[in-house]
Amino acid sequence: TAPLNNANIFAIKSFGANVYALKQSGSHAVSVVSADGTTLTSLPGVAGDANASDFYMLSSGNNGSAYDILYILDYTSKTAGVVTKYSLVGGTWTSSGTYTTSFGGYGLAAKADAGFTAAIIYVTTGDGTLANNSVYQIYDAAGWNSAINIASSPILIYTATGGTTLKGIAFAPVMSLVVTNLADSGPGTLRQAIANAYAGGTITFAPNLSGSTITLASTLTINTNLAIDASALPAGIQINGNG
Repeated sequence: TAPLNNANIFAIKSFGANVYALKQSGSHAVSVVSADGTTLTSLPGVAGDANASDFYMLSSGNNGSAYDILYILDYTSKTAGVVTKYSLVGGTWTSSGTYTTSFGGYGLAAKADAGFTAAIIYVTTGDGTLANNSVYQIYDAAGWNSAINIASSPILIYTATGGTTLKGIAFAPVMSLVVTNLADSGPGTLRQAIANAYAGGTITFAPNLSGSTITLASTLTINTNLAIDASALPAGIQINGNG
């Protein structure tokens, strides 16, 4: 019932085996939280940021499985903000530059591209009070230990309506749309992939199913706009309606 500590914590997230806290006051913006929640250990090299609003960490693969890229978002107004990038080099977080936004910035989430050489960053605009604000996607074309490089214009993803204010942003898992076995129903089947499908999704097939046949026990019903694509299989795949 009592606070574990009195730090001015603004955001808290977990990456790997650690929990991290973002502070808006003090000499360091991001700290590791101890297992019992009572101690915050500042990340070495990360400066304090009185306007910090959110953060996200990525693992580039250059330091094993360690999370070695850090983005910190702050806002100075509804129309001005900064994304600061750090890279973990030799055990110390080293500044990898900043990117100034023209839309403030309150929530941030990031993911590495397929080659772990760049990052796709999603930001909610404003200062936490701006109604009908938006989500933008920005692309850092530089990887680990390279200066942040936002070479293209931000891409508008979504704008809130009806006086709504978007604040935090996070990723959510998507059910798999890959068919991995030839059974009629259950996990990894075509029937299950269709049930999991979201509008605009594409169902694909595992390589080992090339040339195989899926035999159905009942009708397949499709209730959303999706694609079923076996073009990557050298011998394709057949679906047998079984009469």
